[in-house]
Amino acid sequence: MIPTRIRHQLQLLAVLPALIMFVLLLVALTWQRFQDVEEQLDRRGQFTARHLALAAEYGVLSGNQRDLRKQAQLALQDPAARYVLFRDRDGEVLVFEGERRDSPPQPEAVAGTDLRLFRADIFRQSVLQPASGAQESAQNLAAPERIGEVTLALSSASVAARQREIVLTSLGPALVAILAGLWIAA
Repeated sequence: MIPTRIRHQLQLLAVLPALIMFVLLLVALTWQRFQDVEEQLDRRGQFTARHLALAAEYGVLSGNQRDLRKQAQLALQDPAARYVLFRDRDGEVLVFEGERRDSPPQPEAVAGTDLRLFRADIFRQSVLQPASGAQESAQNLAAPERIGEVTLALSSASVAARQREIVLTSLGPALVAILAGLWIAA
């Protein structure tokens, strides 16, 4: 019969590597889920900014601020959206919608906040007209004219909340699995 002290040491040697692997796997999978949440916000921000840029062509060309405000208000229906800023080709503010301030925030002022900025250029879409040659038509398509820029600010607070939720939902089953493993080893 194996003395009790040696038996406990053998159990510890058998369980310890499994526990270490379990914890490492839990950390790796949780980290991956954190990255997925961050990438999801980035994709959503980039998609929305590009969509706003495409939809804003008419408003920027015609100077129709009402149309630009409607586009901005639609984007601000996203709970993470904080503001939308349209600028013309010279960088002058056309429309600023969102969190009220005296003036639109500067990029350096946003650096210390939880805001993520997404920018997209607004291009004048060429209207295809019968060209004298195929080469001229290809040149018109290759060089669209930049007429402005849209900036969308999304809050990363939703990312932090989702990451807290991931930690809490991961820790519960992890603790149960660790306790069950220790109990089985005993």
